[in-house]
Amino acid sequence: MADKRIYRIRIDGRPIEVPRELYRAYYSMGRRERYLEERDLTHGKTLYSQLDDGATTGEDMIPDHDAVPVEDIVVGRIMAAGLRACLCLLTEGELALIIKRYYENRSQSDVADELGLSQSSVCRREEKILAKLRKMLDK
Repeated sequence: MADKRIYRIRIDGRPIEVPRELYRAYYSMGRRERYLEERDLTHGKTLYSQLDDGATTGEDMIPDHDAVPVEDIVVGRIMAAGLRACLCLLTEGELALIIKRYYENRSQSDVADELGLSQSSVCRREEKILAKLRKMLDK
């Protein structure tokens, strides 16, 4: 005897006719989920879904220990903006040396060869420029 029943599930509020196997699978998933929630409640576990309110979900309250704190991001951006402003106050030569060393990641020896200076001269100039930048940033 064939099962002549019509099986329907609601999708977006509309009943959709489906085969018996799909109907059973669909409703068994929901029942399994309810069973697991009931079991957790019986054992005194709090579900994150219980913490949902209109503005946030309980899952939003789970801390992400790998995330960079917002405060660190803001402080970094403020410091970067301050540094950019200070770099604009350097002379062309000073700025060129800083760009070669810190933005192009070139060694003091490479910069010295390009500028026709000794490595120690480049080192002294770099130290003076960095001290000047620190002083500007402290103001």
